[in-house]
Amino acid sequence: MKDKNNNNSMQRSLRLLQEMDPQFIPLSVLDGLLKTLFGYAPVVVLSQVINNLTEDRNAGNITGMAFAGVLCVFLIHLAQVWSDKKINIKGQHLSYKFETLMAEKTLNMELAQMEGEEAKELQGRVKADRSWGSGFFGVTAKIRLAGQHLMGFLVSSVIIMPLLIDSIGQGNWLFSGTVAAAIMLSIMIAVFFDKWYGKREKTAMEAMTKMELGSRYQYLSEGGGALSYRDVKELLLYKVSDLIGPTIEEEKEKVRAKAFGLSGLNAAGGVIKGGFSGILYGLSLGAATFWAFLGEISVGFVIQSSRAIYQMAESLTAFFQVYAEMKVDMQRLASTFDYLELGAEGDGGAKKESQASIPKEVQTIEFEKVTFTYPGASAKAIDCLSLSIQGDKKTALVGRNGSGKTTLVNLLCRLYRPDEGVIRLNGIDIWDYKESEYWDLLAVVFQDFTILSFPMGNVVACREDYNDECVESALEKAGMPHWAKAHENGIRTMLYREYTDDGVELSGGEAQKTAIARAVYKDAPLVVLDEPAAALDPVSEYRIYTDFSGLTGSKGIIYISHRLASCQFCDDIIVMENGRLAERGTHKELVGQEGGYRKMWEAQAQYYTNM
Repeated sequence: MKDKNNNNSMQRSLRLLQEMDPQFIPLSVLDGLLKTLFGYAPVVVLSQVINNLTEDRNAGNITGMAFAGVLCVFLIHLAQVWSDKKINIKGQHLSYKFETLMAEKTLNMELAQMEGEEAKELQGRVKADRSWGSGFFGVTAKIRLAGQHLMGFLVSSVIIMPLLIDSIGQGNWLFSGTVAAAIMLSIMIAVFFDKWYGKREKTAMEAMTKMELGSRYQYLSEGGGALSYRDVKELLLYKVSDLIGPTIEEEKEKVRAKAFGLSGLNAAGGVIKGGFSGILYGLSLGAATFWAFLGEISVGFVIQSSRAIYQMAESLTAFFQVYAEMKVDMQRLASTFDYLELGAEGDGGAKKESQASIPKEVQTIEFEKVTFTYPGASAKAIDCLSLSIQGDKKTALVGRNGSGKTTLVNLLCRLYRPDEGVIRLNGIDIWDYKESEYWDLLAVVFQDFTILSFPMGNVVACREDYNDECVESALEKAGMPHWAKAHENGIRTMLYREYTDDGVELSGGEAQKTAIARAVYKDAPLVVLDEPAAALDPVSEYRIYTDFSGLTGSKGIIYISHRLASCQFCDDIIVMENGRLAERGTHKELVGQEGGYRKMWEAQAQYYTNM
């Protein structure tokens, strides 16, 4: 994999931020300006009031000035509250939007690349980087702070500039020297944080990432949802905690040590910065007071000028400090950007759409000299396979484990690209169809199907809005005719308890029937069943398959099953072996031959005596 230069993480982050919301950076600058003005307005008003009290003592002027000042502060405050609320909402929206980018990228990658070593390595880096970085939320927050500090420096410079020019013109270098000293001190602080603190923080963060990448079980102790209550049965029954417990504790101790070290570094940085800030404030106030004592400025301007000197230098320091911290955050997003850009250089990682018109029915499926090897594997899963399947027939794929049955279906579903050869549907390469439209042709039930924690109706329909009667009909055809009536909320009953205490647990058989009902509801021209009834007994599986065959009418069905009795009603049986076509024919024809199918049938015959 190409090494990405972390130095361009800043550009990548700002470019993405600008693409997602062009208003965010300008609004951050405006918000910073309003915050600065709101901080200065009371000081300016107080300075003018003090000057009037010490000079002409005109009650009318003082009252009018105070009223105008209060009104000005109020209006600035209103504008600042508006901008602050606006930028908060935008920052949260951008952060949430950024979090969906990886999911969107994953959904738009081909499965082969998703399972490739490069993608897996990047996913590990992303997880580790995000564990000890503030992510895109931290980036947006620091951009806001950078805008605020930049405006603080500029406004302070504008306020102090007339006094600075006047002092230089009069040859009085006390005031200008104070300003120069404050700026030099702020630069020293900035250099300190960039060269000393920033590098140490980056090193500590990288150590955290390296430790997490080398961890086996640390994620189990983080409570991050790696395991649900449905996944821990074996861990409990076999007391796996006795095996992995010591390793977890060892990894946790390493995390604690690194975390304490990072906390100590942060504390040291805070103490040093606080000390410099105290010196800077004392210098600013002392210089302004002394200048007033010499009669160069009025008493009221002591507050205003000291605040301006301090704010100018402090804002400059804070800007460089935030910039250094922002660089660290953005560098820790480099792995995310690498993942988002995976496949963007024409290596086939991104899914490519085409313009071929999608057919209304499946007539033929042709595999022509198709070869495929799974990423990271050495043996071919499909080896120069050529065969044709009729789209209106009931076809069974049988064979031993690893013979290539499921791989053939994965290729047909466009989850993988063939290494060689072509797969055609109705005479057109399946990769020449638009993906979303192509998938509309298929209703697939895999052996490793997933049932999400949603109400039953949404699970069957796979959408928010659905037809109640069609969902109930699909459940009935899948062998669950009384399920809805058995629960108070019917098909709106929540499945599982990830998100609600009153969720209903499905048995293994019910889950498989629900997956089949999902395929029935989709009503696609071609149905693919990849051992979806493996959790059922042979008789129940046989009944589901025969019933399913009857309810699909003229639609084509491709069955995969280890239980050959379920294949008796099929029009065509394809026997796979080592990724190749070994035998083909009807059940009667294959049983009458001295081949692998007959041997498998005789070995399983004892289970079918009651059928």
